[in-house]
Amino acid sequence: MATLKTVDTGNKAAGKIEIDDSILETPYHRKAVSEVVRQFLAANQQGTHATKNRAAVAYSTHKLYRQKGTGSARAGSAKSPIRRHGEQSSDRSHAATHFG
Repeated sequence: MATLKTVDTGNKAAGKIEIDDSILETPYHRKAVSEVVRQFLAANQQGTHATKNRAAVAYSTHKLYRQKGTGSARAGSAKSPIRRHGEQSSDRSHAATHFG
């Protein structure tokens, strides 16, 4: 059994743990360690992010321009997802923050 010292967030000694020798003899897999770290960090996110829907975007409800005769496509609202600063078409307010 190998003994490793543990440290807290202030890099001060917090204790010791014993691990099996086979763990230290295992080859280092950079991709596996990277995935575990990313999963750990994603799980610690608070998850209170939100996007603005059509009701939350602050624009006028006035029609942008008349329906016919302009040569442009029909447009009714500046809050449309295809307009700049419009609503987010894919609402990620409840999106999961995990990998897998």
